[in-house]
Amino acid sequence: MDKVIAFQNEGVSLATSESVLEFVLDKSRYQELMSNAVNQLGSKGIDAVKINFEGISDPLLRNIGVPSSKLDAFNDLIVQINKVGP
Repeated sequence: MDKVIAFQNEGVSLATSESVLEFVLDKSRYQELMSNAVNQLGSKGIDAVKINFEGISDPLLRNIGVPSSKLDAFNDLIVQINKVGP
């Protein structure tokens, strides 16, 4: 959690208020969406969910990027949203 809180997106002003959210997803539908995911490295121009493990040491965790064409499908997976952290 410390790494998440310390992350600073350079495109967002330091004065911006932020919250850390946990998305609880429908597991089987998530697996279906991710079945077509690709590694971020070398994926420019591919319309798919992108996976990257940069800076993540736990092999069960990953960072995903959901393209706008897949946002509705991703949003439909959300079962619950929890605010976590400070």
